[in-house]
Amino acid sequence: MIWTWVGIDFGPDWGNSFGPGLRIPFGPTLGKGFGPGWGMLPDLYIKSTTDPRIVFPGYIYGDDTVHLMKHAFAYIQPSDIEGLSPVILMVMGLGTPFLCSDIPENVYLVQNPDNLFMRGDVENLRLLMEHLLGDYEKYLWIAQTLQKRILKDYSWESVARQHREVFESV
Repeated sequence: MIWTWVGIDFGPDWGNSFGPGLRIPFGPTLGKGFGPGWGMLPDLYIKSTTDPRIVFPGYIYGDDTVHLMKHAFAYIQPSDIEGLSPVILMVMGLGTPFLCSDIPENVYLVQNPDNLFMRGDVENLRLLMEHLLGDYEKYLWIAQTLQKRILKDYSWESVARQHREVFESV
């Protein structure tokens, strides 16, 4: 995702030479590096430090996570394998514009092709990121529409009612 984003020409409409920033809310643990299991991320982290638009603020928890998601220009989640994502649910519930990969669980949850890019297809992700940047008002409208559906269908009250109905039907 980093190199897809870096390759986008943001044009003069962004008001500065840097374009929007990319925040990746994980990174090296202070004084300890990345540790095992990070794959290519340490290399990407080192390479990205030459681009002032890319920031690895380290791990972010709790209310800070919600604040970051709610006030993000957009949220992007390039999952390969995942169940029904609580993070996508959160982003949709906050009304934040987003893009996510078209794994079956996201297709089921999102129900909108404008928000889905082909899993593992960097060029398709770049194209959708450019669409989001070029027609941001559309993606804000989509986010607000999806927010209403998610708050109705996935609220604790709705989920509890559905569970009660299942148990009572048995």
